[in-house]
Amino acid sequence: MINFQHFGRLAFDAWYARSWWDKARVWFMPTGWRPADVAERFPREGIANVYDFEKYAPKASRGLQFYAVFQLLFNTALMLFLFGVFADLTRNEQLLYGLMIITAIFGFTSVMDRKIWSMYWELVRSLFGLGILYVQGDWFGLNSFGENAWLWMAFYFGLNALWVAYFCLFEFRKSAES
Repeated sequence: MINFQHFGRLAFDAWYARSWWDKARVWFMPTGWRPADVAERFPREGIANVYDFEKYAPKASRGLQFYAVFQLLFNTALMLFLFGVFADLTRNEQLLYGLMIITAIFGFTSVMDRKIWSMYWELVRSLFGLGILYVQGDWFGLNSFGENAWLWMAFYFGLNALWVAYFCLFEFRKSAES
């Protein structure tokens, strides 16, 4: 979520700025700058001293670190595959595939942030991915690499659901209790 937080704050300030000039320049000003009228109506706590504050650095188990690296590499491979088959897909397939990648990145970064709700997000995403496989009998042309190549995607979605359930039900709760 942190990936979109700053964009959301800029959009909020641009929306509520009274001056058209401030609406435009909010996107180009240094980090932390806000239109005066927006800052007055919607005060926000900021970091007073950027050199002396507690940085966000949660501890991650080896399993969670492996999960994060695996997801990063697997989703990078999915994006590269998308680039290779993009011209062969319909507009709706392109949008659906892109949506699956965006939801995957949002999902696994939420798991890394230890959000309990990320388990439900990832379970729904995995079920949706399995639904795509069931309806298409393929993963956007992956079967061109082998008759049952879609089984790798089915395995991925199943494994992903199990991994996330494990982290949320065992690791995250155990760390919250200690």
